[in-house]
Amino acid sequence: MNSNDMQFKVKSTFDTVIKHWPKEINVENFEGNQRVFPALSTAWNEVEKVIGSDNPWAELMVWVIFCVLHEKALENSRKQKIRFIYPNDIPFSLFSNKYKKQLDSDEWADLKKEFEN
Repeated sequence: MNSNDMQFKVKSTFDTVIKHWPKEINVENFEGNQRVFPALSTAWNEVEKVIGSDNPWAELMVWVIFCVLHEKALENSRKQKIRFIYPNDIPFSLFSNKYKKQLDSDEWADLKKEFEN
């Protein structure tokens, strides 16, 4: 697999999906539970509805974006009381690395194989 081709595919998929996420997401904890962020979960569900399941590349990207944002929300809740995260302020490399790691998992092996062919 050509690394440049893969990077282009990941970036174009990211650009297609990220525009459906809110520019600002409230990441206050739910009743003190430091792993549950209702506004983030709501945003994820809404983006999943918009993207649907017709495009597995985009479907995976929705999940990856949620994971990266959730990690950022957890980090913020441990540090201090930061109430919002801004998806566009997070370096693309975090999303790209997580996406490629997911492609290496058994769950998404068929998608990676599709790209290689």
